[in-house]
Amino acid sequence: PHFLPFGPMGAGDLLLKRFLLQSLRPRVSLFLCPGHNVPLGTPRPYVVGVNDTTAFSPLFSLSRVRRAAFRWLLDNAIERAERVVTISETARGEILKLFPRAAGRTEVVYPWVDDRFFEAPSAAPGGPTVPGPYLLFVGLRIGHKNLDGVLSAFELLAPQFPELRLVLAGRRYRQPDMIDG
Repeated sequence: PHFLPFGPMGAGDLLLKRFLLQSLRPRVSLFLCPGHNVPLGTPRPYVVGVNDTTAFSPLFSLSRVRRAAFRWLLDNAIERAERVVTISETARGEILKLFPRAAGRTEVVYPWVDDRFFEAPSAAPGGPTVPGPYLLFVGLRIGHKNLDGVLSAFELLAPQFPELRLVLAGRRYRQPDMIDG
């Protein structure tokens, strides 16, 4: 594998990565872009993965210009792809609503989870790090993950369960965020 120091959706990711991909073309018959951020000029054929269309949701905070740019990039990636893969029939339907030309090339590939994740974990040394009962939120702290809904639910539960704590496990999307501010 080749790991490149380009962040997602930056100039390096979208523009410079193509040179590496093009240099691999003689040895690669099919490229897989598991995320929607396909570098411009990616050699064909390639398969692109699109897990959701939340960037087009009103809950996703993007400026009009950035949303239009993202729409153009995703349209370009989907249009040139041999196949589009996604994680559910719901996601497939949303993709086809926004990008109808992907019809006939969009397939659902359900995520696989190793059986080990269904086994009960052994007790952590020293016991739990959060004492008592708690409500756990796991996810990026951004609007479309509905953290506001989690906070509202916790406020409703807190009077009935005074020992309940809210634990947030996920990084901030930007600082300050809805918790800080």
